[in-house]
Amino acid sequence: MMGYTVSELMAQNISNAQTNVKTWASLVFNAKDYKAAGDGTTDDSGKINDAVNAASAKGGTVVFPPGTYRVASNFTIPSNVMLWFMNGAMLSVDSGVTVTINGSI
Repeated sequence: MMGYTVSELMAQNISNAQTNVKTWASLVFNAKDYKAAGDGTTDDSGKINDAVNAASAKGGTVVFPPGTYRVASNFTIPSNVMLWFMNGAMLSVDSGVTVTINGSI
């Protein structure tokens, strides 16, 4: 059996942690990066849908920073997409509009 020094093991753990962080980061899609305004007035439906589609391709998470994201068009969140609402973030769904969430929150 081959032995490793403490510094070799620590270097391997750091390398694994960096790889895990990069992998995790590639699965997170910020609604604001897709130009969702989150101002409560602008219709963010299309921008949210763009983020959801990107996340769906990888089975990722859509993050909503604080703000009110107005939804004026029907859309569905697929089961392989998680929604993460940061403290102070919410969807404001217009009357008569349906948002179906099949993923987790």
